[in-house]
Amino acid sequence: MSVLRWAVADADRMARRLAALRRCGAWVDKAVVRPGFTEPERRAQRYVAREAVQAGLHAWVDAAGNLLVGRAGAGEVGGRGSLAAGRDASGGGSRAAGQRAGAGDVAGGRGSVLAEQSAGVGAASWVRPRLILGAHLDTPPGGDRFGGAHGVVAALEVLQVVAESAGDRELACEPVVVVFANSAGALFPQPGWGANAVLGSVEREPADRFGTSLRHPLHQAGGDLDALGSAAWPSLAMAWLGVEVDRCGELDGSADLGIVAGFQGGASFEVGAGVRGGSVDVAVSESLAAVAAAGHGSVTLGRLILPSDEVLALVELCDPSPATLAAVKDMERQIGSPVAVRRVLTADPADADFALAKLLAEAADVQSLRHTAVTTRAGGDAQLFAPTVPTGALLVPATGDRVAGSCLTAAVEVLLQVTRTLVGLR
Repeated sequence: MSVLRWAVADADRMARRLAALRRCGAWVDKAVVRPGFTEPERRAQRYVAREAVQAGLHAWVDAAGNLLVGRAGAGEVGGRGSLAAGRDASGGGSRAAGQRAGAGDVAGGRGSVLAEQSAGVGAASWVRPRLILGAHLDTPPGGDRFGGAHGVVAALEVLQVVAESAGDRELACEPVVVVFANSAGALFPQPGWGANAVLGSVEREPADRFGTSLRHPLHQAGGDLDALGSAAWPSLAMAWLGVEVDRCGELDGSADLGIVAGFQGGASFEVGAGVRGGSVDVAVSESLAAVAAAGHGSVTLGRLILPSDEVLALVELCDPSPATLAAVKDMERQIGSPVAVRRVLTADPADADFALAKLLAEAADVQSLRHTAVTTRAGGDAQLFAPTVPTGALLVPATGDRVAGSCLTAAVEVLLQVTRTLVGLR
C-alpha cells in the first residue's frame, strides 16, 4: 500500500484547463455558447477526458451522454463504454480516454445494482457508494460570460488531488466526477437531462426545438437512447458536492464564498420566437425582454445561434405572473412572428444537507475565508438531487465577466478538505 501524502490544488493547472475550455465553443456577445449535444460540447468533453486520462484517471460516457471520471481501478457506474478523446482544444492528438479498469460494469436501476467481479479490485469496490462531484459543460441559450466550465475544472481538480493522495488505498466511498449532459437545455429543451437520467427519470423520445430526435446527437456523444436505464444509479449516490459561479449577484461583496443552504425552486417558462435557416431581428429579443421584465420575474435573455444558421430568440421567465404570460403571447401581433410559451422546468424548493453545509463552513474557517449562507437559484442539477441525496455546494463570487483564480482555488481547497473527510482520508 502506498504511503499517504497530501497533494494540494494546482492553481496553474486549473487556469490552463479553464483557458482551453473557453476555446470550446462560439463567442457571441462576449459569452461562450456551447449548447448540449453539439460539437462544441463534445469537443469540451473530449478535452476533459484527455486531461483525466493523462492524470491517471479513468473516463467513460454513460448511455445518457454524461461524462464520468473516477479513480483507475475503482469501477464504473452507469457505464456503457469508453470515450475516444480525439482532438481537443489544446491541439493534442487522438487518445483513448476510457480503457476499462476491470472486467465489470455497474448498471443499476432504482434500488438495484448488477455487479461483476473485476480484475484486481474485488466485487466490493463495484458497489461502494459514490460521492458525486457534479458539474456541466453546456451553456444556456444566451451563453455563459464566465466560460461555462468552472464547476467541471473544480471537480476534476478535487478528484485528481484525492487520487494522488490516496494512491491505491480503498476509500470509504469513491469520488466520481459527473459532467452532466444537457443541463441547461439550450438546443434540446430537456434541462437537467443527464441528472434526471442518473436519477432514473428521463423522456424516452426527446427532440430538439426544431423537432429533430436526440437519438443521433446522443449517439455522437457516446450515449444510447435505447439503453437509458443503464445510466441510472441513484442507490449508489451517497452525497453531492459542487461549485457554482454567482451569476445572479446573490453574494454580497464581503464574502469570499457562499455556502448553499437551500435552492429556491420555482417554475421556469421559456418564450421563443425565431425561424430555421434565417435570422431573427435583435428587436424581437428586446421586445420579448421588455414585456417579460414588466412582470417582475427573473429574466434571462439569449439568442441561440447554431452552426446550421438556425437562430432562436429566447427569454426565460422565472415565476412569471399570469398577466406576464398573457402579455408575452400578445407580442405575436407586435413582432409578426409566432411566439411559443412553454413550461420547461418546475422545481420545488429544496434544502441543502445541513451536515455537509456545516463541514463546508468549517473547512472555510480553517482557511480563514469569509463565508455566508445562501439560498440560491443556481445549481439546477444539484437541486434535482437535493430531495433524495445529501447535497452540498459552494457559490463562488464573480466580478463583471471574471471569476478570480484565487476564489476558485479557495473553493477547491474547501471541497478537498470535505471530500477527504467523506472518503475517509485522514
